[in-house]
Amino acid sequence: MLSRHGARYPTGTFSFADTLAAQQSNKTLNVTGALSFLSKWQNQLGQQIMVPVGKQELFDSGVFHQYLYGHLYNNNGSKIIARSTTQDRMTQSAEYFLAVRYLAWLFKLLAF
Repeated sequence: MLSRHGARYPTGTFSFADTLAAQQSNKTLNVTGALSFLSKWQNQLGQQIMVPVGKQELFDSGVFHQYLYGHLYNNNGSKIIARSTTQDRMTQSAEYFLAVRYLAWLFKLLAF
């Protein structure tokens, strides 16, 4: 079974963030008071971070696949092999997808 990663923040350029970063790097940013945090703020958007909606998408996909194909998995204690890249959002996608499989095993164990 192949699956794509969950939804993430958009990538690309953001004019405000780019302007702010340029002013930070050439030391022309002058902010005080409630906005003083901007002098150290760094744009995290576009950093390949999976959003909560993306986590829910993968969990829902895992539920769907467990419902349709769960009977095809051996319930004899054998391991399921999941492959992913080392990017955090990819690993998280696999974890959220497979969480359903663990819950199905736990419910069966506890006889729910």
